[in-house]
Amino acid sequence: MPPFAALTAAAVANNTVVIAGCPLHNPNGKPYIAAVICFPNGEHTFYLKQHLHEGEDVYCAPGTESGLINVNGTRIALAVCADFTHSIHAATAAKQQADVYLASALISPRGYANDAELLATIAKRHQLPVLLANHVSNTGGWQTCGNSGGWNAAGELNVQASGTQPSLVLCRIHYGGIVVAWK
Repeated sequence: MPPFAALTAAAVANNTVVIAGCPLHNPNGKPYIAAVICFPNGEHTFYLKQHLHEGEDVYCAPGTESGLINVNGTRIALAVCADFTHSIHAATAAKQQADVYLASALISPRGYANDAELLATIAKRHQLPVLLANHVSNTGGWQTCGNSGGWNAAGELNVQASGTQPSLVLCRIHYGGIVVAWK
């Protein structure tokens, strides 16, 4: 079975897009930190993290291509962790006319306030909604804080999941705003 067959099958069966973090083989050297994006038509692609945290470059290579995907006419710019801490990353997404900036991360309780402010600033500066999917449990000795959320185009926090409890929040992006459909 191909490595991403189960995720692709889930995307097809549920008519949704599945995005999951993964390491990805690099035929030219160190592996990438990546996200696999599985579409409901059975296709999949990858986004490669562009901006590595200090020390990650010892083990991984950075990606170079934009993470802009199109889902039913909505242009979604992907960011993995440190990507959103580099202003050029969000500026590129805005220049490419992204409708939404979607970041996945491993943010600790101590770093959350600063990173939440960065994400709010991205939303306000570029006038686009920003969504954060933050890890909700310990991983590799690293304590995360959850608190996934969404900022509207004015930089206001509109949606937030509850702390470190696994949860599902369905929301709709509409004209720069975020409307919670189910929590």
